[in-house]
Amino acid sequence: METNNNNLEVAAEKEISEAAVEDQAAAENEISEAAVEDQAAASAEENGTAEAPADNQPTELAAAEAKVGFAEKMKNFWQLLMSPSQKVLNLPNLLSLLRVALVPVFFATLIFMRDMAKFHLASVYVPAIIYILTAVTDALDGKIARRYGLVTDFGKFIDPLADKFLVIGSLIALLAKHALLVSTTLYTNYTADLTFAICLAWLVLIVLFRELAVTSLRLVVAGKKVKVDLAANIMGKLKTVSQMVGTVVFILEPSFKSFAKNHVLSYIFMVIIAFTTIYSGINYFLGYLPFLKEKKTEKSAQ
Repeated sequence: METNNNNLEVAAEKEISEAAVEDQAAAENEISEAAVEDQAAASAEENGTAEAPADNQPTELAAAEAKVGFAEKMKNFWQLLMSPSQKVLNLPNLLSLLRVALVPVFFATLIFMRDMAKFHLASVYVPAIIYILTAVTDALDGKIARRYGLVTDFGKFIDPLADKFLVIGSLIALLAKHALLVSTTLYTNYTADLTFAICLAWLVLIVLFRELAVTSLRLVVAGKKVKVDLAANIMGKLKTVSQMVGTVVFILEPSFKSFAKNHVLSYIFMVIIAFTTIYSGINYFLGYLPFLKEKKTEKSAQ
């Protein structure tokens, strides 16, 4: 009986010893495989054959993050343009500067595209489109500035300057175009177009004189709180609208065959522009007249 127990104990110890040997061998095998893989990876990196990490490959997540980043940048840029702390480069002032920059572009396209017979419509519509886009900036900058509290001293300077540059520059460009066309020997309707060019020249003089007179009046009352009659403001707006619409008509009329020969539409708008320009100038003068009389009284008292 005792012999059997001894045999059982020996067998159990043998099984335990074999299991321990197997576990140790398995652990050594795993360590060896891991070492081989690490060595292979290191060798691949040295030879430049290692696979690029998955993070470097474009993914939908990365694309989405890029879109969010771009949207965030645009939002910050827009907030910067609309910030009251921006005294120069806010959105209304940039629109005014854009208007100044587009006037020479309009002048160039109107003059240099006049003889493009093969592209007659383009020579008419391209300057018209540029002028309309330029006029739109005139309508937008003031509204945006007042609505979002972006009125600045630089804006008060550049906005009226850009307006006058647009109106006077466009009329001079039209006058130069018609003067050049009249001077060419290929021009067939010489008498009618010479008359039109002369009338346009007189219109340019009227507009120029009115703008200089109003600017001089404003300089006289600079720094003084002088309230101008509302009628003057309304007529000023009507004057601006008539000048811009009339300029578009002057540009586009050559494409209207039924009106182009005798410039019927252009003459109609010339009369409208001259009337609103003169009438608004008189209203401005009457609005500033009390202040001018006051200055005269002060001088006589001294």
